[in-house]
Amino acid sequence: MTLTIRKRLSGVFLAVLFLTSFLLTYGPHWNARLPSWDSVYSWFRLTDPLSDAYDQPFTVTFLDVGQGDCALVLTDSAAILIDTGTPGNEEAILNRLSRLNVTQLDCVIATHPHEDHIGSLGGLLDEVPVGQILQPDIRVEDLDDPVLYRDYLAKAFARHIPVRTVHPPEILTFGSIRVELLGPLRVSENINNDSIAVRISYGTCSVLLTGDMEAEEESDLLASGANLSADILKVGHHGSESSTTLPFLLAVYPEAAVISVGAGNDYGHPHPEILERLAEQDIPVFRTDEQGTLVFGCSGNEWILPE
Repeated sequence: MTLTIRKRLSGVFLAVLFLTSFLLTYGPHWNARLPSWDSVYSWFRLTDPLSDAYDQPFTVTFLDVGQGDCALVLTDSAAILIDTGTPGNEEAILNRLSRLNVTQLDCVIATHPHEDHIGSLGGLLDEVPVGQILQPDIRVEDLDDPVLYRDYLAKAFARHIPVRTVHPPEILTFGSIRVELLGPLRVSENINNDSIAVRISYGTCSVLLTGDMEAEEESDLLASGANLSADILKVGHHGSESSTTLPFLLAVYPEAAVISVGAGNDYGHPHPEILERLAEQDIPVFRTDEQGTLVFGCSGNEWILPE
């Protein structure tokens, strides 16, 4: 074989490797049916190193589910999942649960019935025992496409999993985890503003997750006098300009902000105005579209942040 042919073959091989790596990294953000690195690890029973944050007694994992939300809250006594991303993310979520030896979920919080938040919930119910599902007041007639919502309801019913409509403000405990359901405080015509806003704490460490909550619900929470302060803020609506108003951000005043968002999404998320607002308050921003799955660990009074 001549040197020229070898060089050409080497070039083709490198191009194929680059294209494969590019598709595994960014493909799932564009189309949930495309495989991810997590899928490949699962197929070949390989593992990427788990974060050192998992050595802490309390962890919050923001899974990279593309243009959607999914967060896993863990202690040694409880496991709570908040949202599940779009359809097709079941395997990535199950792979993470398996690697963390999580065999059941004490609670799933479905913040609101949009596809990018409940898309994989029905599929997960086929595979993982769930203690209960919490959801906001949902009017099926207002949903553009109620198929996914009806799917998880039917599967929950078949498996005798309680599905409860929340009536904030409420406080629940799961082992050592304190769960404060802060909103929604009223039914809105905008389903985003029906998102469950939940503050989860362990010791002095706290995280606030707001689904796709927009300015209207933020104003309601501010007026209610609810304790919104939190160390970690999951930025509302993937960094949309309709969320994270300055008064709300100042009330939370987090040590770090997380934006769960898909690379190259069609919505322009996160919006430059929101990124600028966070920067003006010197709040570090972590993004799933740039850093992938993000793991935060807490000792009870101090956080370990993603690198």
